Parts: sequence; C-alpha cells; structure tokens
Amino acid sequence: MNQEEKFNKRRLRSSYANVVISISLMLYLCGVLMFFVFNTNKIIDRLRESIGITVILKDNIKDSDLQVFLKEIYLKPYTKHVKYTSKEDAALEMAEDLGESFVDFIGYNPLPSSFELQVFSDYSNSDSLEVIYKDLIKVKFIDSISAQYDMIDNLNKTKTRLSAILLVLTAILLVIIITIINSTIKLSIYSNRHLIKTMQMIGATSTFIRRPYLSRSVVQGMLGATISIILMSVTIYLFTGYYSDMEVLLSISQIILIILVTYFLGICVSFFTSLFAVNKYLNIRTKILY
Repeated sequence: MNQEEKFNKRRLRSSYANVVISISLMLYLCGVLMFFVFNTNKIIDRLRESIGITVILKDNIKDSDLQVFLKEIYLKPYTKHVKYTSKEDAALEMAEDLGESFVDFIGYNPLPSSFELQVFSDYSNSDSLEVIYKDLIKVKFIDSISAQYDMIDNLNKTKTRLSAILLVLTAILLVIIITIINSTIKLSIYSNRHLIKTMQMIGATSTFIRRPYLSRSVVQGMLGATISIILMSVTIYLFTGYYSDMEVLLSISQIILIILVTYFLGICVSFFTSLFAVNKYLNIRTKILY
C-alpha cells in the first residue's frame, strides 16, 4: 500500500468520524433540550405545589376538634399535603433558630398552632385559592390564613413564557443541527466527487453509485443517535443524582419518545443530506467538476 492510499484511508476514516461526532453532539443538545421542554410544566407545577397556604389556629381549639378538622382537610379534593405544627413544636423550632429558649425568658409560649396546606397544581391559581380561603375562613377556630398569591401568579406567567421560549429554542436548534450535519456530510462527499463522476462515466447506474453513500449515511445517523442517547442518559443520571426530586419527572413514554425522535432525526437528516449531495455530483457537468 503506497503513501497516497494510506493518506486517502486516513482521510476517509477522519471524515467518517467527523460526521458521526457532529451528529452525536448536535442530537445530544437537541435531546437534552427536548427533555426540558417536555418537563417544563411538571417543574413549574412542582414549584407551585411547594408554595403552601399557612393557616394560623386559635388557642382555644380542642384536640378532638382539631383531629376531625385535619381529617376533613385531607379529604378535600385540592389537598396534596398538610403539615401540622403545634405550639410546642413551633417553640422548639424558634429556640433552634435563636440558639436559646425564649419561653424560659418570657415565661410563656406566645406562638400559635398552625398548619401548612399544600394544594395540587390544578388549584394553585388565584381564583381557586380564593375559593379555598373562603372555605377555610368559615371555621371558627381558624385565626388567619395567608397565601403567596403574587408568587403563584408569577410562576403561572413564567410557565407560559418558558414553554414558548423553549419551543423557539428547540426550533432554532433543529435548524442549526440540520445545517451543521448537512455541511459536514457535504464536505465528506465532496472529497469523493471525482470518484462519483468517474463511476458514472464508465457506466455505473445512479442507484449503484448512491447505494454505498446512503447505506453509510444510515449507519452514521444510527451511530450518532446512539452516542447522543448514551450522553443524554449519563447527563440525566448525574442530574437526578444531585437532584433526587427530578426522578419523578422522568416519564417512560417521554424517554421513549425522545429516543425515537433522536434516531429519526439522526437517520433522516444524514440520509437525505447524503442523497442530495450525491445527486448534485451525479447531475453536475464534467467540465464544471474539473
């Protein structure tokens, strides 16, 4: 094997690797963005559900009445979670924050009993919270109710804006992916333009000439998609390792959809780009080529 043949083989392997790497990196970015697009609503909903309604109770409440009331609250359709804090627990938490017992200093415990009510995301809006407020304030042993209406409204607005922004970013990224993969594959086939024309001149059919390039493009697309899926899996695994609450956002159907879309994009973009590039050199006039 002479030096020219070795050089051509090295150049072919390098070109092949560049195409696969370009496809895998672009699809990886697209896949990660798709994951966040699919889960934007879930992330915002979890934030909305984490904002509780604080209910302050009066001191004259009986334990039996309190237990019945809490059971009734748990049965409400809007209730996700209720965290009750007694006067004693509130005093202990305050003592931990201050570093000393203020009850011993002032001689009594002024803190009231209370509970934190977390509602489902469907009820986490101003109108529903107002209905819940009117429902609770009727209870005779409830002293006051407070909710962070402004923060919930801001999260609802952010949810709509973020979804739109992520969709636009996804569309832009898809255009960039197609453009970069298209340029990389065209450069790869450009180096074989003389071979394509020579095969055509000695009588090879267009189908025969296209076949190896299209087959290679499908393999490149599948390899690039596989590498990108592995990178995405590692990224999501590390991400959920630091933020364990994110595990609940991983829907099997969404994961399967991301995998299918990744393979579809990788194979289709690579295949059709190769097809158009080969057709270009099949249809170009010989004098222009040389």
